Amino acid sequence: MLAQTKAHPLEHIPASFPLRWYVFYTHIRAEKDAAESISELGFQVFVPLEKRIHRAPNRKPRTIETAVFSRYGFVQFEINDNRWAEILDVDGVVDVLRSNSIPVAVSNACIDGLRLADSVGMFDRTKPPQVGMSV
Repeated sequence: MLAQTKAHPLEHIPASFPLRWYVFYTHIRAEKDAAESISELGFQVFVPLEKRIHRAPNRKPRTIETAVFSRYGFVQFEINDNRWAEILDVDGVVDVLRSNSIPVAVSNACIDGLRLADSVGMFDRTKPPQVGMSV
C-alpha cells in the first residue's frame, strides 16, 4: 500500500497571485488602532467607519466614529507572501478570517461598494436624510 502525500493547501494557487482583500478580526473597539498598526507594516487597510451623534444623559451631544462592522476590518495582501502573518502579531488583532488555515478573500466588488458608500456619506448618521435618499 502506497502512502499518499498530502499537498500543501496553497500549492494550487499560482505564484503571481494578485493582491486581494482579506478580513481581520480585532478585540472590542480596537479596529482603528489595529488598522493604523497594520498600515505601518506596509499593508493597505480599510475600516469603514460610521459617524453618529452620541447623546448621553445630562451631557452635551458629541460626534463619535465607530466601525460599521464591529471588530472587523479589511487588509490587502498577496496570499503567497508570508508577510501577512505579521498581521497576527499586531496589538488588537485576534486573527485573519480563514478556512482550513487559508485566509478567505473578499471580492474587490464588495470593497469597492463599501468605499463608494463611505465616500458618498452613507455611513454618516450625523446628517439628516436628503430628498431622494431611501430611509
